[in-house]
Amino acid sequence: MFLAGLAAALAAAIPFNVGVAFQALEMGLGHWPNAAAWGAVAGALGVCATVTGMSAFQRCPATIVVPVSTALQTFLPIIVEPVFLRERFHSFTTELLPMGAGIVIAIAGVVLVGRDPAVGRLAAGG
Repeated sequence: MFLAGLAAALAAAIPFNVGVAFQALEMGLGHWPNAAAWGAVAGALGVCATVTGMSAFQRCPATIVVPVSTALQTFLPIIVEPVFLRERFHSFTTELLPMGAGIVIAIAGVVLVGRDPAVGRLAAGG
């Protein structure tokens, strides 16, 4: 049950973000029909992501689902962007290293805060 809920949280976060990223790329290039198509895909994926996210909440506690989905929705586009959107870093020490360190620190913060028992009690209404 727990792994199914975790998988649902992952499945809810990833496709919508990819659709929105491709829509933004097409808009930036001025390819309006492609951007409209990606917008429609992103909208459909958003509906699917909402249903999948609600399923994750039924299978796992909120203290597991929220940090996973928040971390993915925040950091996945940053991590995937250089691969799909032709982003190129000119300097390792001034661009890539600080971004990577920031992502690692932020993910650690999300995990540590999300797994804290006090956050669980607060989420449970106590």
